[in-house]
Formats: sequence, C-alpha cells, structure tokens
Amino acid sequence: MKFAKKIEFQIEYFFLLILSGISIPLTRKMRTLYGKIIGCIMFFFSPRRRKIALENLKHAFPEKSTRELKKIRYGSFLSYGITFAELFALKYIPKNQIEKYQTFPEINEIMEIFKRDKGIIFLSGHYGNWEMMAYAVGYISELPLTIVVKPLRNKPVNDWLDRIRTYRGNMTVPMKKSAFELVKRLKRKETIALLVDQAAQENKDMFVDFFGRLATTYEAPAQLALKFDVPIIMGFNTRQPDGTYVCHTQELDHSDLSINEEGVKELTRRHVKILEDHIRKNPEQWSWSHRRWKHKPKINQNPD
Repeated sequence: MKFAKKIEFQIEYFFLLILSGISIPLTRKMRTLYGKIIGCIMFFFSPRRRKIALENLKHAFPEKSTRELKKIRYGSFLSYGITFAELFALKYIPKNQIEKYQTFPEINEIMEIFKRDKGIIFLSGHYGNWEMMAYAVGYISELPLTIVVKPLRNKPVNDWLDRIRTYRGNMTVPMKKSAFELVKRLKRKETIALLVDQAAQENKDMFVDFFGRLATTYEAPAQLALKFDVPIIMGFNTRQPDGTYVCHTQELDHSDLSINEEGVKELTRRHVKILEDHIRKNPEQWSWSHRRWKHKPKINQNPD
C-alpha cells in the first residue's frame, strides 16, 4: 500500500474517533439529532449517491411523484446517519439501556426455534439500524451470532468496526472466507447472520425480482438452509418516532422445498419478497443509495 493511502486511512480513522467521541455521551434523543446532522452532511456532499438513490426509487415506486421520491431519498440519508451515530456509541451503552433502546417482541419464539437444535440462519438487510439489531439480539438472547461482513479497505476503520460488532460476544467472518466457517458453525448448531440486500456476483449467484427489476441475489442462505435443514428467521429493525427500535422477526418456512436448484431459487424468492414487503412499509429506512441493480442478466439467461 502506498504511503499516501496509509496516511489517508489514518486521517479517516482519526476523524471517525472524533465523531464517535461526540456520540458516546449523548442521550438517545440527542444522538438521533446528531445522526440526522451526519445524514444531512452525507446527503449534500454525495451527489453521486443522491443520483443513484433517486434512480432506484423511480423504478421501485413509479406511482409516486418526484417530490415524494425525493422526500424518501432524504429520509434514507438521515436514517443512515442515525445508524452511524448510534453505532459510534454502541459498545458504551449498558445492557439495561440497550433493552430500552431495542426490543424483540418475538424473542421467546427465537429461543424456542433454537431449542430445535438445528442452529438458526438470521437474514435481514440495510434497514433501520441493522448493526444494533445484530449486536442486541446476540447480547439479549445470549445466543452469539456469527455475522458475515464485507471488510473495508481501510484496515484501521475495519478493525474498529469489528471490535464494536464483537464486543458483546458476536463473531464476524469476512464474506470471501465465509463458506467454510458458516458450514462449520451450522454443523455445530450455532447461529449465523447475513444481510441479503447487496448486489451478488452476476456469474455465480441468481437474479431475483426485487421491486420489479431483476437483482443479483446470494444463493448461499437458501443453499445452507436446505442442505442442513436449518430454520431461517427474517428480522427487520424498525426505528420508532421516539428513536427506539422494534425488531419484528418471523420464521420463513421451507419445509416444502428440497435441496435442488428449484428449491434454492424458490426459497431465495421468498426471503427477497419478505424484505421488499418490509421496505415498502418504511422505505425511508432502507439504504437506496447503493447500486443494488448494477448487474444485468444476459439475454439468454432465465432467472426463473
């Protein structure tokens, strides 16, 4: 790595520590306001991301006016900023405060599913505060998660983020090295967690309808669930008006599917449909600024 790039990464890391230091002593309401300020700054200094977000929204909600779409877009940036502000302070929030910040109405159902002794695959997306959801569910349920993550190029920042994610017992595994680790943990009847709303590999994974357009989607969650007969739990952490979060979860039944190509495709369709339904309820809480539909299927490729 070039010396200039190392200096740039260190400056980014130092700046991150400053932002974190501001967030830690704030109250929940003040932290939400702080996050909105961060989101507002991100919005005005990210013209490319603004353009991507509006284009995505136009395809997803053709029935909405440009004014409505721009309102959702702005709310999405604010939501992203709030997530960052809360992430900065996450490891410093005591458990009794975490339980006020974050609730899981179906936590007893999660524990009952775990008692089946098959492990659990948790699936979600970049919705609400997904970082707090993963952090808190492992902490509160005392069922540590193995979280699949995409490492950042900036190693100091990546290591800082990893320390937060694993502070209360969760573990992380890099996406490119995840296959063996996930299989090993599922064989031990443990719990794993993945975000399934990122663009997958166009030559390896499948295309699935998502908001009316075909999007490359990871096959691994469905393959693992069917191969090892593991329950899938979908979870979506919705931000409330008072700045707290309610994460509703539901088990995704796949007892009617077999471990074959069609079974994997159908299960993938199902979890993508559930994700879309939740985003439609609160579209401003999803990250519209990433290139979810950047890959296009080949003319002779049949996604179904």
